[in-house]
This record gives sequence, structure tokens and C-alpha cells, in this order.
Amino acid sequence: MHRMLCFFLSAGLLAFAPAQWPAIPGGLAAEFTVEGTNERTKEEPETVRLAWEACWRSAGMPVKTGAAAGAGEAAGAEEETTAPQEEMPHEVPLEEAQEALRQAVGRMEQPPAVILPEGMEAHEAEIALLNAYYAVLAETPEYKYAYALETEVEGDRAFCTLSYMPYRTGGYPEAFAGREVGSLRELVEAAESNLHEEELLICITDPELQVDDMQRALQQAGGGYFLCELNRDATAIQFKPQGGLEREECLQKLKEAETLAKEVLAQCQREGQTQEELARALYSYLTENVKYDFRYYSEPEAMPMDSTTAYGALHDGLAICGGYAHALQTLFALAGIPCYTVSGVSGGEAHMWNIALVDGEWLYYDATRDRGCKPEYFSVCGITADELRNGIFSYSWEEERIAPLLEEN
Repeated sequence: MHRMLCFFLSAGLLAFAPAQWPAIPGGLAAEFTVEGTNERTKEEPETVRLAWEACWRSAGMPVKTGAAAGAGEAAGAEEETTAPQEEMPHEVPLEEAQEALRQAVGRMEQPPAVILPEGMEAHEAEIALLNAYYAVLAETPEYKYAYALETEVEGDRAFCTLSYMPYRTGGYPEAFAGREVGSLRELVEAAESNLHEEELLICITDPELQVDDMQRALQQAGGGYFLCELNRDATAIQFKPQGGLEREECLQKLKEAETLAKEVLAQCQREGQTQEELARALYSYLTENVKYDFRYYSEPEAMPMDSTTAYGALHDGLAICGGYAHALQTLFALAGIPCYTVSGVSGGEAHMWNIALVDGEWLYYDATRDRGCKPEYFSVCGITADELRNGIFSYSWEEERIAPLLEEN
């Protein structure tokens, strides 16, 4: 008897679900299975390897075996000038499985068979290999393109199969009709323009994009009303309404917020204005006209979700930090100023503010902090990272989380 589990990574979370092992091509099963038993025949390692490679290919999985596979796939291409990689072993003991998985993912190959300790139960082996897989992704986040692990245990051997996101392997089906996305900025734009959909198929054309960077970039879309995230194999963006609202309700709130933002922009624009002057005028509008919703502290259950959005700030004149930040992002976007929200800690509590590209320089803005202040007393209006970090309000954030988006502008 054998057992199989399929483990996958989605939106930064790991989960598991049952899966079926792909059918083994005819004529190959007899080479490594004994009918009616759990034991594998003691065939030569090369025979077993070729059988498993054929099985992987039948399932549409990428199969490489070091330099030999690279040469085979590049038939007719120019000879490689780099030194060939050492070929993966055909089997490794369980204690070496994590390193074998790491090497396999780095090469986008399939891992070797794992020799299990005597007496180890199938479910124990599956859990051990799952933990090894988790550890590889935790230690090397850029390997999250390996989004699924399937494990089959038979006798004293475990056979793992890794699934890779097609944007890394180039393995999109011929008829796949996803919207082409070549950068983080294009990913956010694709999300923002398709919030009315439940899912948007995408074809990522830059294999160097990192999964975590893409998921973080998608947090910039949706205006607080939608959670936007990649599906498990990064072939689609999924849009999930938040706050228990229906999709149409969320879309209507976003539309009204944009309409109000256009009115504010028209009110703040002046002929001959510099970008810095326009940014300051829009910022001043929020600090003068939006009050803080203190129900966040006194009656959090009574505070509406709108207070975390641009709609709450621009329609109700009431918001917490998320509402101020989304409102400024909306206003700046309409003014042609690249602007993103930043999440971190200030004053010892979770906080959100903005970073914007004004006159060619990335500067920080926090309308929540400057609310009610006269412009001459603003403390966080267009300041540098060093000024923000060393100011009196003790800001801390992970700059590398937003850096990939900034580098594209």
C-alpha cells in the first residue's frame, strides 16, 4: 500500500490536500514495482531514474539531470561555456533530504529518491519531507516558485515530485491566454484594472521576478476593499472582497472615492505648480479635512471598515491611518505622482503611511501624523528615509519589502 500527499504554497501560506499520482507510462511499472507488494525491485539506479523521469514527463513536470539534461534540451544550440553542474545523486538518506531538495529546487529539477530509516511509517516520512520542504522555502524565499511537493512512500523509499510555477520554467500551455505581465508595476496595474473579476489569468514574462515581491506588490491594489493575490502556481491574480461586502459594493465605494479624489485634485491644482507644490496641496487637504476615527481605540467593533479606506477619508471625512494612506495614494495617482502605502510601526503600534516619487526623489508622507497641523508645522511631509527613521515618532519598517517596486520607477 502506498500513500500520497500534495503540499502547496499559496499567498505566503502552506497547506496540504490529497492528490493523485500521475499514471505511469505503460511498460515502465514492472521495472520498479513488484505486483501486490510494497517493495521496489532492486533495479540498477539508472533504470529506476529513467522510469521516474518518464513518469514526471507524463505529468508535464520539468525534468533535468544536471549538465546532461541541459545539453539534451539545448539540441542544436551553441556549446555551453560554463562548467557543468555535478549530477544529482539517485538516492539520498533522509538526513540529507533537505539539502537534496534545496539543490533540486535551485536547478528546477526533480529530487532524488529518499532512503528511509528502518521502521519509519509512511506518514512519518511524509511529515519529515514536508518539514524539509518548508525549511528550504523559509531559508531561501526566492525558491517559492517551487509551489507544490508530492510525496509517495513505498517500502523503505520515498519519492518526491516538485511542481514549479510556469513563469520560471516557460511551461505555459500553448492555448494559455493570460494577460502578459513583465514587471511588478504592470502586475499592480493589471490588478487595479480588473477588480471586477474574480480571477485574472496572467502570463508573467520576467522569470526573475520573486514570488514574495509579487505578493507584496499586489497589496498595493484593491484600495483596502479587495485582497489581491497570486493563485498557487502564479498563473492568475485572485480578487477577494473584504469586510463581508459584496463585490459590487466594494467596486461602488472605490468608484465614489475616485470621483471625490478628482474633485479634490481639481480644487488643489494651480497653473505653473511644481510637482512638490501639488503634492503638498493634496496632502494639506487631507490634514485639514479628515479627522481621526478614535473609535479604533474606544469602540473598535463600532468602527466601519470605510475608515480604513480612501472612501472613508474623502466621503465621510473620517479615517484611521489606512484611510489617510489610501486617500493620499489615490490623490497622488490621479496627479501622476507614483505613490505606495508603507506598513510598519510608529509610536509602538502598527501604522501605515506613504512613499511617493516627487521631483525624482522618493519621499515619505504621513497625513495621519500631521492631521490638524498648519503646513508650516508639518513633520512628515516629503521627508527622506533617514529623517523619518530618526524623527521623534520612532518609525520602523522593512525597506526591502517596498524596494523592488521603487526600483522600477
